[in-house]
Amino acid sequence: ENLKFIHENTLPPRAHYIPYDTLEKALQGQKAASAYYKLLNGTWDFHYFSRDIDCPEEITTWDQVTVPSCWQTTGYEKPYYTNVNYPYPVDPPYVPDDNPLGVYRRFVTVTAQEAARENTIVFEGVASFYELFVNGTYVGCSSVSHSTSEFAVDLKEGQNEILVKVYKWCVSSYLEDQDFLRYNGIFRDVYLLSRPQGHLFDINIGFDSKGIYYDGSYRIFDADGKETDLANPVLWNAEQPYLYTVVVEEAGEFIPVKVGLRDQKVTEEGELLINGVSVKLKGVNHH
Repeated sequence: ENLKFIHENTLPPRAHYIPYDTLEKALQGQKAASAYYKLLNGTWDFHYFSRDIDCPEEITTWDQVTVPSCWQTTGYEKPYYTNVNYPYPVDPPYVPDDNPLGVYRRFVTVTAQEAARENTIVFEGVASFYELFVNGTYVGCSSVSHSTSEFAVDLKEGQNEILVKVYKWCVSSYLEDQDFLRYNGIFRDVYLLSRPQGHLFDINIGFDSKGIYYDGSYRIFDADGKETDLANPVLWNAEQPYLYTVVVEEAGEFIPVKVGLRDQKVTEEGELLINGVSVKLKGVNHH
């Protein structure tokens, strides 16, 4: 219930990418093949409380649910829809005292090599507010429900407990009053990145219709996976969305980034040009 409190102990935002341990895997782009990536989707322990204050210090009985999902679609509460009206009394920044809570738990086993690396747990979407605990220790929290949040975590060799407390309402719920079905839970992918010491964090690759630009060392591969110097670049457009793959190598990681070369501008008459060709946009209102 604090308008100035968005999250705690989350890592700064960065460009989205998955690091790979070999060039071949980076070019193939199959996340599960990377030695630095461990998907945590699947069956989690779960316990639902209609009021968060009813959650005990230790939960002794558990149901099971599939992650990602929403608890309204797995038998806990009914799905409901509102448009103009809020589904709770409008008294910002306060939320109802009877605030439902879903507690998720799973165990992940890591090797000694993985435990020695820099480990990050990534949540791509959790609604609406959640707290993360690893091996019984509080790590951080976030109310940025529809965007990725990352937490640096210390893991031990062997079995580690990941526990997430998801609250139904928070002050950010006042920002999400749209005409849509209201759902809660861990509704997007969860995964662990176990990365070498000294790895890159953020990546910013520039481009235009003539080339690709990056401050560090990199290699460029065409759509067939062959290395190229962009002497005769193929330009991207919506009808032929040709993509190059830029691979940045650092600290034993190979990071692929898909790039489409194009030139875009708006004329004085308000005409949108892609690669010098006039384009009209047709949009869809999509929640």
